[in-house]
Amino acid sequence: MLFLVYADNGMFEEAIGVFDYMEKSGFKIHQWCCKVLLLALKRCGKTDMCYSFFRRMVGADVDITVHSMTIVIDGLCKRGEVERAKDLMEEMVTKGIEPNVVTYNTLINGFCIKGMVDEALKVKTIMEHKRFEPDVVTYNTIAVGLCKLKRYKEAKTWLFTMIKRGLNHDVVTFNILVNIFSKIGNLDEAKKVFEEMEKKGVRPNTISYNALVDGYCKIAKLEEATRLFEEMEKRGVSPDIFTYNSLIDGYFKKRNSEEAKRLKHIQYVGIDYKSTLKHTLESFADEVNKSSMEELISLQQ
Repeated sequence: MLFLVYADNGMFEEAIGVFDYMEKSGFKIHQWCCKVLLLALKRCGKTDMCYSFFRRMVGADVDITVHSMTIVIDGLCKRGEVERAKDLMEEMVTKGIEPNVVTYNTLINGFCIKGMVDEALKVKTIMEHKRFEPDVVTYNTIAVGLCKLKRYKEAKTWLFTMIKRGLNHDVVTFNILVNIFSKIGNLDEAKKVFEEMEKKGVRPNTISYNALVDGYCKIAKLEEATRLFEEMEKRGVSPDIFTYNSLIDGYFKKRNSEEAKRLKHIQYVGIDYKSTLKHTLESFADEVNKSSMEELISLQQ
């Protein structure tokens, strides 16, 4: 109980002290208690301490579960130490701790964040050899990674393969496809995907609209971009910084500085930059299996 209290309150040194006492005294240490501490350390960005404590767990013959291992792997991946995370996973396999789909997806996401999509694909191959079926998170994550490298054709093929395999695609899948077609200038196809999303009962969100608005602005179709902007507001989908920036840039390029300035004024008056950006980034991170903020920025540039 004392161990959990310390862990929950961020008193990590004290929690580890209790762990030491229990180990020396011969008490059985439950893996669930250790998992609570691992999670707390990871959430506070104490990656080295998290990794070190996991090593202590292994040395103390605490029952190691795939969940505990995945927490540490996720912490390492979030800090960019994806190779170290992969080494840990492979080492644990030799100790009888087999990864699950979440573990593989976490590692795949780590490689994609670093732009190492080919390495991510190798992990996906290992995953399949172990008879784990890639899920919608696997496909979405790799597709985002490919988009980040501007490998749009591959990303599109990847997602269509997923759809053909009968996996339930979600708002993330549709958003990635809309974004791909918008980036390559095929707005007719982007609009078809957008409409298909609604037919399937998937509600478009701010990111869905932003991809289309930006695409139309880039090909100087400001009327359609403005129509979408107005539609967003009517449907209760909040425009954000990226929506306004796309429209402002489009109007400036069309030499309509008056409309650009009007939108800029609305933007400054109506948007709390910090909270809006935080909300948008967090929403996207939730969509793509808690992926990094960089991925959202890469889709919006």
